Amino acid sequence: MRSPGNCHCHFSGTPGVGKVRIIDRDFIEYHNLQRQLLFDEEDVKNQLPKAIVAERHLKKVNSSIEIEGVVADVNYTNIEKFVGDADIILDGLDNLETRYLMMIDVWKGEFSRFKIGRRADCLTCQGKYEFLEARFGTKTASLCGQNAVQLLNSEAGEISLQKLAAYLKPIGEVGYNEFMLRFRVDSHEIVVFPDGRAIVKNTNDEALARGLYAKYIGV
Repeated sequence: MRSPGNCHCHFSGTPGVGKVRIIDRDFIEYHNLQRQLLFDEEDVKNQLPKAIVAERHLKKVNSSIEIEGVVADVNYTNIEKFVGDADIILDGLDNLETRYLMMIDVWKGEFSRFKIGRRADCLTCQGKYEFLEARFGTKTASLCGQNAVQLLNSEAGEISLQKLAAYLKPIGEVGYNEFMLRFRVDSHEIVVFPDGRAIVKNTNDEALARGLYAKYIGV
């Protein structure tokens, strides 16, 4: 959730919009505080995800509306579930990949379609949709301006942060709450979420991040 996302949450929640769903994959750090008005230092100390803090903040400001904070990475496997019942979608994204999934004509309420020809060397044209069917295993993405890499493991499923913390405790510094687990080893920090998603900090090397994920998380 970038600065525009904070503004979207604040100015849609405080006036009294009936229901607001806030979806974000990240957690709060000190460098967020100078430009993101929903968060404070206490939220950083409590190691809370942005979506959860935004939900709690807006409920205090206006208790008459329904606020739902969702900690998740929005991608092609889940976007319909998240936005299917929405009347308005506000873009506060920090990545183009998800933004491309939201390219909707808001005036007509429809997606744009293009007429293209089939190609003999195109797997999609042959009816093979490996990416859309989530057959990518572990997918990585360098997070803009954060010196961090996100890993999305489609095969992980729900994991127990309590059990993972017990496994990692002899190896390095570890702490967790109901929303995420933070594990420090050597010069890196790995943040793991209950759905198996992880963010590896202090590197932009996606291969290194994959290796650390496989070594320590192993799901």
